[in-house]
Amino acid sequence: MAFVGREAELDLLAREAALALEISSGRSLFIDGPPGAGKTALATEFLERLAAERPGLAIARGRCLQTFGSADPYLPFVDALKDLSDDRTSGFVGRETLSGLLTELAPYWLSVVPLVGGVLSAGFATAARLRGQAPAAAAPSREALFVQYLEVIKGLAANGPLVLFLDDLHWSDQSSIALLSHVSRGIANLPVVILGTLRGTDAELEKLPIREVIRELMREDLARQIQVDEMPEESILPLLAAEFGGDVSEPLARWMRETAGGNPLFVSELSRLLKQNGGAVETNGEWLLTPAVKDFEVPQSVEAVVESRIQRLDADEVRILQYASVEGNEFNSTVVSQLLDADELEVLDALEKMERRYALVQTTGEIELPDGDFATTFRFRHALAQTVLYRQVVGKRRILLHRKAAEALETMFQASLDDVAGKLARHFHEGRQKDSAHRYARLAADRARRVHAHWEAEELFRVALENSPDEADRADIRERLGDVYDVVGYYSSGIECYRMSLQTRNSDRVASWRLRRKILVLERKAGLIPAPELLQQVRTLLSEGVDDVEERCYLLLETSMLPNAVGVVESVQEAVELAESRGEPLLVLDALERLAYVLIFFGGRIEEAFPHLQRSLEIAREMGDPLRSERSHEVRAVAHAKLGRYAEALQEFQGALGMAERLGEPRRIGTVCNNLGTLLLRLGRYGEAEEILQRARLIHERRDRATLVHSVLNLAERARCSGDLPLAIERYQQLLAYAREFEYWTSEAVAQAGLGLSLLAAGRVQEAREAAWGAISVLADHEEWFEDREFVEILLARLDALDGHLDQAAERLGRAAGVLSTFDVYPWAVVELQRVRILMQRAPDTAHSVLSDVIAATSGVQSALEQEITELMASLDGNEMIREAGRSV
Repeated sequence: MAFVGREAELDLLAREAALALEISSGRSLFIDGPPGAGKTALATEFLERLAAERPGLAIARGRCLQTFGSADPYLPFVDALKDLSDDRTSGFVGRETLSGLLTELAPYWLSVVPLVGGVLSAGFATAARLRGQAPAAAAPSREALFVQYLEVIKGLAANGPLVLFLDDLHWSDQSSIALLSHVSRGIANLPVVILGTLRGTDAELEKLPIREVIRELMREDLARQIQVDEMPEESILPLLAAEFGGDVSEPLARWMRETAGGNPLFVSELSRLLKQNGGAVETNGEWLLTPAVKDFEVPQSVEAVVESRIQRLDADEVRILQYASVEGNEFNSTVVSQLLDADELEVLDALEKMERRYALVQTTGEIELPDGDFATTFRFRHALAQTVLYRQVVGKRRILLHRKAAEALETMFQASLDDVAGKLARHFHEGRQKDSAHRYARLAADRARRVHAHWEAEELFRVALENSPDEADRADIRERLGDVYDVVGYYSSGIECYRMSLQTRNSDRVASWRLRRKILVLERKAGLIPAPELLQQVRTLLSEGVDDVEERCYLLLETSMLPNAVGVVESVQEAVELAESRGEPLLVLDALERLAYVLIFFGGRIEEAFPHLQRSLEIAREMGDPLRSERSHEVRAVAHAKLGRYAEALQEFQGALGMAERLGEPRRIGTVCNNLGTLLLRLGRYGEAEEILQRARLIHERRDRATLVHSVLNLAERARCSGDLPLAIERYQQLLAYAREFEYWTSEAVAQAGLGLSLLAAGRVQEAREAAWGAISVLADHEEWFEDREFVEILLARLDALDGHLDQAAERLGRAAGVLSTFDVYPWAVVELQRVRILMQRAPDTAHSVLSDVIAATSGVQSALEQEITELMASLDGNEMIREAGRSV
């Protein structure tokens, strides 16, 4: 198909690319349009022009494939590395350069991701050597894998500008979509362009996860979408001239516009059909319509266009392509020749002819086979061609072809079956070979889990389950499926899988105990079981005892997540000891992080948490897990803040935010921004707090609406503390709505209290009382203390004082201060200052004493409380001790 027109789209792409490549302001550009609109042709033309204008530009090409089952995780990104290592492509940087970067910067990719070692090597021996240089352990997290890939991109960009072209993103696997999101955020300061194409207009395609990622990137101004619809009318004539090889008459051009619209694929195919069937003839250098066009059958869809092209092939050619379609959108000459029981050279000749004459397939390169031989690789030029041809292979013929394809691949890749396990699982499954389908599906699923490709693992485990030989194996697969659903947050599905597994494993004491623990964990996460009942079940499990150290360790850690659990610190300390005895770094890291957490939030022993946080940070660094390192810094920041060490907290938060931004993990960025905003509020830096909290809210709204309550609460407090009462009331009402939507009773109580305090400050006393009653009704069945409960106690105390019940108000605040004294100096000081205001009226000496304690506890700390402390000092009588202490502040 000739390329003409699209100059406006090419200009837009060129401007965006120039901005990215010339000032190192990386961008993602997505070409979007219906089938046949010429998306790939536009991208190819743009890349050719860009390469001609910019010598030294590296272009890495990756393609997503339409598959019948789970695709190889990260396939287009692995293909891009292959393209960079191929000296026949414009993106060539050299195998040695690329393997050096991967060995140094991305060892996890060499060790656990299929095909990476192979695409960089001259042979499979080199691939084995490269993998041998990498760590044997799997990547500790998906983020660790993503960070390493981004480091390779940075390493390549350091040597010159880079374009990463990803074609047919509508076929992308879930893992590739997540990696695309990460890399797109990580190239903001690099001379890198990500160029992608994807099919639009179809309602189902609009729901694909890739769509949401693109929308998020565009909202964050990290991406631009270029819509490619029908070609404008003025572009049809040049396209026809290119297709016919000469001028065309106006009647012919008009007929084509009316029949094909502006779809380039339609125009191209109808031009071929008209010439072939006599609907158009050349006369005196001009192509004219003939009367035969009246009998011409016009294809009614892009699929019909492809079918008409296939109908022009002879029977042998159709058979070759049908057999090739069994392999998928990409295939190689060796497998196809074995499926046909034909000479490979004859197959290659036929494929070359179909590429040249009919533009149905395209040569993509060569692959080296484990035995040292080579195969030529092809792809269907249009995914619809593969779909149409595969539909023509039906019944027993399709089953037998899948069997033969599996057997051919199994023989060819005997030395590296892991790399093709997903393909083998699909072929054996479609070929009704249950034992082999089961074996390879489990192998591929486990491998997908090791590279944190969880949805791909879920699909493969489903294939394994369908082909499972016995109930014991099905129980094991269901447990693994439950583990996958736990990771991706599908808790109800996980519980169902665990319960089905438990039904057949009650006789296995250890497995039964483990499954019951996992069910309890998911029930807690999903909020499906009351806390007292959950705690009782945990205690029952602990009392039964189990020989599996790791399982007991994780159950002990689970107690730290239960409200009002007695002896929580001791339980987690026991878990740390068990983890240390087991000697597994990840288990030790989990235990140390949880111990630090409970010491900070439940134990009131914040200083004791720091050594554990330091150890967890060291382990995370040794494991190469940047996400856990960032979390350790954030928890250290929270601990410093609770102790009133705001300078240290600010430094740790800023470091954690920088790490989260480099990771490109939006949820972590949102969490750190929210916690940093809390600290800025305490420091009285309200403008900065508003900005960082709005960023957190935006991320929460897009990524995880259930966490909105945290940022909205802080934004409401920002408005109240800075005196903007109308805005505070509005935001607390928003918080109340979110809390009710997500059924968070603690957030609902805090929202009512904050709303009441804002209304009270605005002089709307009766409405404040109604808000207070709302908070009391929420807390009717909950006596435990929770974070931010002091808002409720302050509101109730102020209403008591307003009604003249000063002693009752002071006692209420004194109890609250007693609870807070060991947990967090700031809310403790806030409560105590409220108590001072009440005591001033009845017991000034006690007020002096309380204020003195607050001054001593906050001495040397610059915070938003300084002005209030100064005002209270001025209001009290001339107690020199207080004045002297105040001057020290």
